[in-house]
Amino acid sequence: MHNVALDALIKHYQSVFPEETATRLRHIIVWTDNAPHQYRCRQNFIKVLTIAARHHGIGMTHRLAVVDTFKGIHDAVGKDPAHLVRSLELIGIRPKNTYTVFENCSRCLQRTKDEKKWKGYKTKKEWRFRNKRRFGMNTYTCWFVVETQE
Repeated sequence: MHNVALDALIKHYQSVFPEETATRLRHIIVWTDNAPHQYRCRQNFIKVLTIAARHHGIGMTHRLAVVDTFKGIHDAVGKDPAHLVRSLELIGIRPKNTYTVFENCSRCLQRTKDEKKWKGYKTKKEWRFRNKRRFGMNTYTCWFVVETQE
């Protein structure tokens, strides 16, 4: 499933950084938590090794974390949807299926306001832009990923 998401993310960022511009997408770096059944299996290694064949002109670095010591800001990102689902259930909004969970997260977790805020700080060269740090998020986008279109 994560390989389907990886291909979709690459296609998305190819549109963000089109080939006609000087800042086209040339290389991606993927950090993963080294889960053995997700990232250390032959299927994943084949998908990673064939990135260039599926996405012309794009290189990839896949960094597998040291087991049990890869805690960081990315861990908190996954907690946001879980917290939202629990909060909604407490007020009586219970999802019927996983797609309903996605719809709720997509509606409630989009952070376009923050994106405008950071772009404004960057444009005006304000000191607050420095608070964003290296791994600060511009946007929070929810995707519903399935293996096949059906």
